[in-house]
Amino acid sequence: MAGGGAPDRGSAAGGGRAVAGGYAGRKAQAARRRIVPMLSLNHAYYFLKQYVPLDVRIGLRRWRARRRRRSFADVWPIDPKAGRTPPGWPGWPEGKRFAVVLTHDVEGRKGLARVERLMRLEQAHGFRSCFNFVPEGEYRVPDALRQALEQAGFEAGIHGLEHDGKLYASKKGFLRKAARIREYLRKWNIAGFRSPYMQHRLPWLHDLGVEYDASTFDTDPFEPEPDGMGTIFPFWVPGPGGSGFVELPYTLVQDFTLFVILREKTIELWKRKTDWIAERGGMLLLTTHPDYICFPGSEPSWDEYPAARYEELLEYLRTRYAGQYWQALPREVARHYRAHMEPQARNSRKKVCMVTYSDYESDGRVRRYAEALAKRGDLVEVISLAGKQAQPAEEQIEGVNVFRIQRRRRDERHKLAYGWRLLRFHLGAAALLTRRHHRIRYDLVHVHNIPDSLVFAAWYPKWTGARLILDIHDIVPELYANKFAAGSNHLVVKLLRRIEKRSMAFADHVIVSNHLWHQTLTARSVEAERCTVFLNHVDPAIFYPRPRTRNDGRIVIL
Repeated sequence: MAGGGAPDRGSAAGGGRAVAGGYAGRKAQAARRRIVPMLSLNHAYYFLKQYVPLDVRIGLRRWRARRRRRSFADVWPIDPKAGRTPPGWPGWPEGKRFAVVLTHDVEGRKGLARVERLMRLEQAHGFRSCFNFVPEGEYRVPDALRQALEQAGFEAGIHGLEHDGKLYASKKGFLRKAARIREYLRKWNIAGFRSPYMQHRLPWLHDLGVEYDASTFDTDPFEPEPDGMGTIFPFWVPGPGGSGFVELPYTLVQDFTLFVILREKTIELWKRKTDWIAERGGMLLLTTHPDYICFPGSEPSWDEYPAARYEELLEYLRTRYAGQYWQALPREVARHYRAHMEPQARNSRKKVCMVTYSDYESDGRVRRYAEALAKRGDLVEVISLAGKQAQPAEEQIEGVNVFRIQRRRRDERHKLAYGWRLLRFHLGAAALLTRRHHRIRYDLVHVHNIPDSLVFAAWYPKWTGARLILDIHDIVPELYANKFAAGSNHLVVKLLRRIEKRSMAFADHVIVSNHLWHQTLTARSVEAERCTVFLNHVDPAIFYPRPRTRNDGRIVIL
């Protein structure tokens, strides 16, 4: 079934991934990424689902949903952090408080037959919407229907090519299908795209050349790919050569999930989320399916719900928020974003985790990285030590989510005590990284040494498609030799050099903090093209030229 909470959805691992800087070994990386989806449970599901009755599949989804609803109660249906306004946000047209965007995914013949009736229902309440069609699914879209939508002020979109959950099975297969999708986009004069089953590989979609994509969500643990974007605002997905597209995440739970999987009998969850989005000035984007809407005159089947529930939401918006919302089509939101957000100011939404065996607040290098990414709109998390007894285990600082998993003691002169604390942090960071990545799917994990081996704590994110940076603050073998008066041929120093080399081979890219260390490391542990120097610089928000305040002629040196 479709984009939203339809019955037989699945996924491959991970979403689009990115890493700063060039790196070698792309062939090995690509080979690994081809292997991971082949091993995923979702691909096994698509192979087996034809042999499993629909009611059994729905029963399994309901059982899973009950468990996940409890586990994700802190971020569903509302993720408090998703309401943060992006930097430089221009607001909505005419000073409107929030935006309302209605979309529908037409999955089969039954849904196609209901398009015009659903269109008339929305018109009666003063709304317009976008209908996303499957060009080569079980139906063919009549030209007259698309023309009727356009003439009435509605929009048509592309909903994959077929509705089989295999669009992203391999990059080679995707590119073949992308060529046909581009033909439909051109022929039908369509601006946007949505993947079936809400699968998403955002970097791949640059091959489509669309103005916007709508294959993600702010938070939805019931999706086969449950990694939410954590925002109720549009964001930019940059592409090569300055290209890119606007991403429009849906922000209200889908109709199939709400009424069929969770078996809710009212729209109270829709209303509560609507009020929260309106309060924060975000984008209310809803995905429904005419395939599951039962109109008056017939009794709803087990996988349908009364059209009156959808109509109730439209009436709630129209009366409670009259004059306060911008009712827009997806393409209008995308064009508003492009027109009012300068390219250099557009907020991306990468999901980044940094790991550091240090106190986050006092580590200027890590903090500058994290806050710079958060300021451009990325979701940034940091796993670190606790510097003080009173610090909370989890805290948001300047838009960065900080997880403190261990306190640091300043009595590290004994080798065994120091090594044991590093090992404890390594295991704790690996466990938390695995849990968090399973929930939100990081695009990038940025690990800061010491030690170099801490990079292996990110084994699960790397295996499932995330990119990995190792940031060298200090060269460990030389540091050890100096700290414990060991010679360059000492057994431990030799072992640390081997660990250094293996750690850098595991990372996709290595950053060092000065050119002298760059020369040392590229000579013994990492290829020069996979290693970048990034110096520590002052923060211009703190250090900048100020007017002279004294005129006694004396020179002050700081």
